[in-house]
Amino acid sequence: MKKTTLSQFFRSSVVLLLCLVGFAVHAQVTVTGAVAGNGTYASLRLAFNAINASAQTSATIGVSITADTNEGANSAALNAGTWTSLTI
Repeated sequence: MKKTTLSQFFRSSVVLLLCLVGFAVHAQVTVTGAVAGNGTYASLRLAFNAINASAQTSATIGVSITADTNEGANSAALNAGTWTSLTI
């Protein structure tokens, strides 16, 4: 009985770990400090689109790239903004 419970716990832990690793693989860019658009994104283009989508007046924005990104045929364009600072 005890061995079965430990085995089930181990399997559940492995499944959870694989799910977390899978999420991290798809979320290579993180935006913080924005007025709107904070979160994780699969590409720099999507992160920039989120920043561009709203006024970022006086925001101190951080963009962290944790893995390779593939922009495909589209480019990543960051528009001029009224943020205090933007660090990549």
